[in-house]
Amino acid sequence: MPCVLELPAGRVSMFTTLTTFGTPRDITLEELCVELFYPSDAGSAALLRAMGA
Repeated sequence: MPCVLELPAGRVSMFTTLTTFGTPRDITLEELCVELFYPSDAGSAALLRAMGA
């Protein structure tokens, strides 16, 4: 699912990936998820790099 944010520095377009760990029997890992966001275009990547510097 795309995610578009209107920030004061500009518009950032990202897509997300979601990873779930564990098995239904492993209660310690049952609810552990990692969600990562990646820039969808070169302009968004450049803006995020500039904001991180």
